[in-house]
Amino acid sequence: MSQLAKNVWRMENVELIGLAKNRFLDEATQVKIAEHPYRRAKQYLAENAGLCQKALAHLWSLRGYTLKADLLSFGRFTGQDEFYHELYDDYATQMRQRSPWRLHRAFVGGHGYNAAGYGPLTGPRATPPEILEDIYQKDVMGRLDLKNESWSQRTTLRALLANPNLPTDIIVKVSASHADPGVRNLALKRLGTLK
Repeated sequence: MSQLAKNVWRMENVELIGLAKNRFLDEATQVKIAEHPYRRAKQYLAENAGLCQKALAHLWSLRGYTLKADLLSFGRFTGQDEFYHELYDDYATQMRQRSPWRLHRAFVGGHGYNAAGYGPLTGPRATPPEILEDIYQKDVMGRLDLKNESWSQRTTLRALLANPNLPTDIIVKVSASHADPGVRNLALKRLGTLK
């Protein structure tokens, strides 16, 4: 075990954050940081491009949805639909009530820092279509008031239209019937890119 791993328990918060950001950190130290009670260090570790599998498994096993949503956002489980379903099925209702932006960022789309710098997050692009369809039904159509559509609904719909896994029938519905011509045009452009 490295000197860093042996001394994680003695480190101050600023030292833990600095280590959690280091993408060349050894596996034992990553696991020790993941086990440490300081939440912010775990959050930076979840964003780390060099995150090892043991630390990833430990972070996913923790209670709650915030770290799980971060892990999905950063594409840690791309191609593994069971993780998307686990988080969505277990926590979607709570996320809608407490932090809908986190639900949007994990499943629909968003921006953040990754190995390539600031840009679109990779995780939401792998969200299974059935989850996107449920988000469309509950967060856009479920609260739809055509005369008073909220900024949140419009933003969610625009992000859904940009997601490559959105089912085609939803794109067709939006392109044919949405009240906002800008959103309709966005859906029509998306239809033009489908094969």
